[in-house]
Amino acid sequence: MMLTPGSGPWQLLATIYVDLNFVEDKKSDFSCGECNLCQISCPTGALDEEYKLDSNKCISYWLQSPDIIPYEIRDAIGNKFYGCDDCLTSCPPGQDNKINIIFNEDQQVDLKEIIKSDDNKLLEKYYWFYIPKRNAEFLKRNAIIALGNNPDIYISNFFKKLYSELSTHLKIYVLWALFKSKNMDLCKQLIEKYDANNQSILEEYEKLKEMISLV
Repeated sequence: MMLTPGSGPWQLLATIYVDLNFVEDKKSDFSCGECNLCQISCPTGALDEEYKLDSNKCISYWLQSPDIIPYEIRDAIGNKFYGCDDCLTSCPPGQDNKINIIFNEDQQVDLKEIIKSDDNKLLEKYYWFYIPKRNAEFLKRNAIIALGNNPDIYISNFFKKLYSELSTHLKIYVLWALFKSKNMDLCKQLIEKYDANNQSILEEYEKLKEMISLV
């Protein structure tokens, strides 16, 4: 994390290439002192004792990654749909009331609507997000995980109606979400009806059954 006077940690980092040489005219001796709020606020402990970030534990990294998200990270994601920022919001310089940071007061998103949405409309709606390969499935994946962590009484029927229309990639996360809702019977029914010969789905189902046996 980089702290900047006037904006604290709230900036994006970038690299600008120029054909000029710059000479440092002032050296900062700023220190965070004994403050470790960013470290202790991280849900996954991604900041080690030297405050080096382990991206393999970072929720923001995984929600923007095209790779399969590990089970333990899915659990830690909680109700987050995109990004995390717990380390930033906990940083005292970032809480200075003089900093002109505009937050969206309505932080709620309709997870089910996102999962059902047309891909192009979803990309248009969240045009400013970094989305791997501009593939809306990764936003839907994130929504499935958040819904799995925060299920309502209708989650089983919702996924049951939608399952056959989803890609194998998204079905893997749906099975996990149903597992979180303790609905392995529905997982079995859906696989037998739609994916009896889908090796990726069958392998995921076996992993989930193994997880149940360890609980």
